[in-house]
Amino acid sequence: MTDQEFTEFVDDKIDEYQAILLRKQAEYATEDRLHNFRVAAAFQQCTAERALFGFLAKHLVSLSDMCKSGRRYADDIWD
Repeated sequence: MTDQEFTEFVDDKIDEYQAILLRKQAEYATEDRLHNFRVAAAFQQCTAERALFGFLAKHLVSLSDMCKSGRRYADDIWD
């Protein structure tokens, strides 16, 4: 991959992630964009950062399982 191809890839991903965040914004019930992390932290009696890590861990387990499965997954599944 050339530097230019990498830069275009990164730019495309940033645009994609921004579109996802803006679309998902409508799903939040409050004006507090961190509401889910604060409530999860309260449920777990931990910090919002630890709650965030718990959410991340769920995704990391899924990615790990996909890598270890030996199956081929379509790009949209990885995304």
